[in-house]
Amino acid sequence: MKRMMLGVILMVFSLSACGSADGDRQSPETPAPSLPPATASPTDTAPPKLESLIIAPGGVGPLEVGMTTAEALATNVVNKPIPVADDPCEPRALDWLDSYDDALDVWTSQSGKIVSIGVFKPGPRTVEGIGIGSTLAEVSDAYENAEMLEAGFDQTGVFVTDGDRWLGFLFDAKLDDISRTSTVHFMEVSGQEKPSLIRSGC
Repeated sequence: MKRMMLGVILMVFSLSACGSADGDRQSPETPAPSLPPATASPTDTAPPKLESLIIAPGGVGPLEVGMTTAEALATNVVNKPIPVADDPCEPRALDWLDSYDDALDVWTSQSGKIVSIGVFKPGPRTVEGIGIGSTLAEVSDAYENAEMLEAGFDQTGVFVTDGDRWLGFLFDAKLDDISRTSTVHFMEVSGQEKPSLIRSGC
């Protein structure tokens, strides 16, 4: 009797174990938690506003003298101008974006590097707050070591240097006639060579 009961117990245990193993094999695998699809983080491609551009010796905003055309285009504030038919001037390598409303220009050398940037309208300013329309008194107070010379077309220029980089302020008055209330008419940044503070023709 004891042998029979032992045999029944062993059989029941064996069937239970097999059932457990079969159940494990048949149960569906737990799916891995799904992650939301990766999305590119939004980037602001809008150019900076004109009034946010900072003027410094050798640069305006992200654009700096010495940059190649490719480096300048990567700043997203300039583009390559579309050639105009019957234009007597040589095609320019770079133009500021139209959104800057002709307030700025950029000149390049034959090798394609930026050599000069001009500022014609109010908006961009130096960290000292100097821009188009500032007075000679304000420029003199901001730059005590600035140099004042004849420049432009019988006008007056005030020049500031930072190493081999230049920033020039043009006043529409002769050197002998300029006063502390005379205002900045044009600004130009350059590298190595002092700004001519002249824009004419092409």
